[in-house]
Amino acid sequence: MRLVWHWLLCSLAALPVPLLSETPQPCFTISVVDDATGRGVPLVELKTVGNVTYYTDSNGLVAFYEPGLMDRRIYFSIQADGYEYPEDGFGYRGKAFDIHPGGSGVIKLHRTEIAERLYRLTGEGIYRDTVLAGRKPPIEQPLVNGGVTGTDGPQTVLYRGKVFWFFGDTGGLDYPLGNFASTGATSQLPSQGGLDPAVGVNLHYFVRPDGFVKPMLDIPGDGPKWMGGLMVLKDPSGHERLVTDYERVREDMSAKERGLAVYDDDTATFHKLADFPANSNVVFNGRPLLARSRGHEYYQCGTSTLPWIRVKADWDQVQRLENYEVYTCYRPSAGLELERDPDGRLVCGWKSHAAPMLWDDQKALIASGKMKPEEGMWQMRDADSGQPIEVRDGSVFWNPYRKRWIAIFQRSGGAVYFAEADTPVGPWVYAKSVAEFERYTFYWPGQLPYFDQDGGRTIYFAGTYTAAFSSAPFQTPRYDYNVLMYRLRLDDPRLALPVPVYRTGGRYLLREGIEAEAAWGRIDGIPFFAVPPDAAHDSLIAIYASPKQNGTVMSTEARGSSPLFYALPGAPPPPAAPAGLPGKWSCEARLTDGSELTSFALDLEVEGEHVHSGDPGDTFAVEGTSHGGNLQLRIMGHDETYALAGELKEGKLAGTWQSQTEPIERGNWHCERSPVPRQPKSAAVVPLFEYTNVADGSRVYSTEPRLADKALKRSPHPLCRVWRAPMSQLIIDPEAEPVVAAGPSKTPQ
Repeated sequence: MRLVWHWLLCSLAALPVPLLSETPQPCFTISVVDDATGRGVPLVELKTVGNVTYYTDSNGLVAFYEPGLMDRRIYFSIQADGYEYPEDGFGYRGKAFDIHPGGSGVIKLHRTEIAERLYRLTGEGIYRDTVLAGRKPPIEQPLVNGGVTGTDGPQTVLYRGKVFWFFGDTGGLDYPLGNFASTGATSQLPSQGGLDPAVGVNLHYFVRPDGFVKPMLDIPGDGPKWMGGLMVLKDPSGHERLVTDYERVREDMSAKERGLAVYDDDTATFHKLADFPANSNVVFNGRPLLARSRGHEYYQCGTSTLPWIRVKADWDQVQRLENYEVYTCYRPSAGLELERDPDGRLVCGWKSHAAPMLWDDQKALIASGKMKPEEGMWQMRDADSGQPIEVRDGSVFWNPYRKRWIAIFQRSGGAVYFAEADTPVGPWVYAKSVAEFERYTFYWPGQLPYFDQDGGRTIYFAGTYTAAFSSAPFQTPRYDYNVLMYRLRLDDPRLALPVPVYRTGGRYLLREGIEAEAAWGRIDGIPFFAVPPDAAHDSLIAIYASPKQNGTVMSTEARGSSPLFYALPGAPPPPAAPAGLPGKWSCEARLTDGSELTSFALDLEVEGEHVHSGDPGDTFAVEGTSHGGNLQLRIMGHDETYALAGELKEGKLAGTWQSQTEPIERGNWHCERSPVPRQPKSAAVVPLFEYTNVADGSRVYSTEPRLADKALKRSPHPLCRVWRAPMSQLIIDPEAEPVVAAGPSKTPQ
């Protein structure tokens, strides 16, 4: 009877939710939640001992029903990129439940990455398990929307009071090759009736009469048609119009047609507006930002996230490539020839009829000796390791909370990063990984600034989760080639990134000081990077600056002033090993005769005399007492319990053990501290030295351990440790100001 009932239930899954919610459910519902927020975690893999695999839906639910496995105790191994479940003593990560129809259980995961995975926006079965469990999904179309099974993207723009969404190649239910001329949808802003982005997004697709999504690019010709660089402009009659860059590609994905297309509000399709050369790289194929400079508004975009191409936000200007400017070090109308001044310094700035500096071009120039590594425009570094990052697709927008331009981008073949800069073009240097999949690709991530909350303190970004371009051995059911939504809180102390410290004469100023003194034109260079005062955290020390007649004197003493910046202490502290019983132990046990060596691990926590495991899993639990160095423990597994007696002496544990079931076995055990991981050394962190001019007493601060000037005497010890400035070029555009398109929505709960 249960088999028939389960088949009937799953057949009803496509019916309206109210009918399902009134139907008794035979499933056992497993909820996987974030241990810090209690929110359901999507895309968590649960696998039985028989290797039957399930994935949580966007509510973090698995509706489990398997003939033969009901009314039994079933173990599930747990794996989730970005989240962690503790290991038991045998290295397993999982939990067992007593499975019965209508029952439920909870798994709590610890989030290990900074960004929080919220839900899936596209594809079928977004809330499949929620529906099967008889619970109410938060969105209007929880199972199938527009017939979409998978899609690339998204590109978004605020147009006529709505958020317009555009996605790339799209698969359908009836055939893998669905729509290859862009898919479109709209949603309401949270302030105008739309859902809180923390809850979900109700996408209303543009569809054909048969219900499948319609092609949005009405451009003649075969081959996939892609769009990007969405801009809202006023046409000659003064009406607001939506314009996009587009390209039509060959089988090898090279462009055979490029141009601009304009949205027809009557037909809900884009029609050709202007032609561009197919091989041009001065095009908007990303997500433009809007900035104001010298009284004009510009759309700025780039071929790989960084907005080094711009054009005036004008109907006529955008239709001719000669009106586009590039922030570059190349000589105008000279291809990839570098422009240098008479002293040999590169000339970088906004130029017409010039080529953009691409990552691969810069690598080739450095390899050929035509450019020094420190002269490169591409200088993004991983903030933890100091290693260079190849920047791929992403977005740049102004953030009012950080009061800087922020970037969300993908490292080539890897993680999603957060970075910030003082101006839209740079300096872009230190970035922090916020989300990553071990074997899967998450690409084309982009911020959704219309969803910012709490004055930009909380932002949202979305990107495509796909097995393409990855080492994934299989495609994740329902999730593969679909869009995931993430939330990122910018007040997280792990996002305290180093920013440029500018030198102007004998003064050292951060961006705020440069602006207050209108000193952008007097910058001599960037000697180092440090953390701004409003982003400090516990491991940093304050550095104060006292203005003197002949420059600035820095000190770790306040002397009545506010900190100029925060930095690391001059000498790194040695790693501290935990004291006493709490912590992680590496252990071995033998039978009394010395045979059958077994290795295991203990993760102990102590509350008074009560001892328990830091691992709460069913597979391996620890309870006991500690008094005066004497230890009594019970280690409980699925099928066996062991009693351990021992003592803590000279930093080691040792004693005897005995099994608690027949046949009784006995033996000896001992444990040593698990090695304390050393803090990884970053190639970017360097000492900051103070040099005193013996003639006038003025000070110079440098990360160089030796300066050539004999008149400068170095202090014996570094003042602090800061972050290296890898570039010699000053890549800035101080005249650019943000143009805010939409206000923030309500504060998240």
